[in-house]
Amino acid sequence: MDVYTEKVDCTNVKSVKEDLLKFLSDYEVYVYTRADKGYEYLGMYSFMLVIKNPYSNETLDIELGGSFTVFFSNWHAHYFAFDNDYEQMKRDIKGLLSGSIGALSVMDSSNKLIVTDLCSADFTRMTDKLQFLRSHIYNEEKFEKIIKTGGSMHIVFWNPAKLLKFDIIADGEVNDEYSNQLMR
Repeated sequence: MDVYTEKVDCTNVKSVKEDLLKFLSDYEVYVYTRADKGYEYLGMYSFMLVIKNPYSNETLDIELGGSFTVFFSNWHAHYFAFDNDYEQMKRDIKGLLSGSIGALSVMDSSNKLIVTDLCSADFTRMTDKLQFLRSHIYNEEKFEKIIKTGGSMHIVFWNPAKLLKFDIIADGEVNDEYSNQLMR
């Protein structure tokens, strides 16, 4: 099967749901449809899988329909109904649930969300935090603004005990000395 062109069987979203329920069999998963209160927005043949977090009220939600969307903390991503995207979605879910990746949120000084992304849990071993920030903010204007005005960076993990929060210190210059002081 050519993973780049073969579509996941979305004509029968139930089969995708069943596959994911097997994949998530070690977790407490609730299944919702548009008939359930709060999920009326779902499409006719769509499902929402909600994975209960044993550590906090932060859930991981997976919307299944013509495509797939995964939600965790401030982060979300869309995956097309092709094998390669479906497998990537499963890797992302596994990484989030195992704690090997977290959900990154970068806020400006007014606490407005600038960017969300997934990042590796080995972030704490990185020494160049400015380069890390630059690699996750793809828009140069937004990057320059956050450097000049300051803000904060949060990395949320399935187990909130691993939560990382850093202040981004406002400063008009970006240089090596500054990058060593970027986060505190």
